[in-house]
Amino acid sequence: MSLRLQPVSIFSALFGALGISTGLYTLVSPGHKTAELFGIVIPPSIDWNSEAGARQKAFMRIHGVRNAVNGAGLVILSLLGARRTVGIMLGLGSLVCVADGWILKDYRTRAEGKAAQVAEKQSVGHMLTAIPVLVLAWFNLK
Repeated sequence: MSLRLQPVSIFSALFGALGISTGLYTLVSPGHKTAELFGIVIPPSIDWNSEAGARQKAFMRIHGVRNAVNGAGLVILSLLGARRTVGIMLGLGSLVCVADGWILKDYRTRAEGKAAQVAEKQSVGHMLTAIPVLVLAWFNLK
């Protein structure tokens, strides 16, 4: 199999590389900053050695693995020229963006102060990210 480097494949692979990098960051450095980048503020008083802290880290690491593995799949399929498959992956990925944004909107209604502000900002960011992902999906499918 040879690499098929068309512009749409390169942009799709870049989205995959972004997934890999954010996934690895979340996997390696779960904590306050990582959660905030996603849109959730964890109380600074949390004891990371407690069961509650370990649970938070586990959820973040699960999120990181999901992003890294899906990103790797997207890079590989993009570079191999499997455009229809990439288009389907990206189309479904746009639904993840919207769902994440919706979940953060719901979280915002119960959050207070900085947590509400971060959730609001990131919920909009997640939903807006769905637009370029969906456009790229369309270019892969046409």
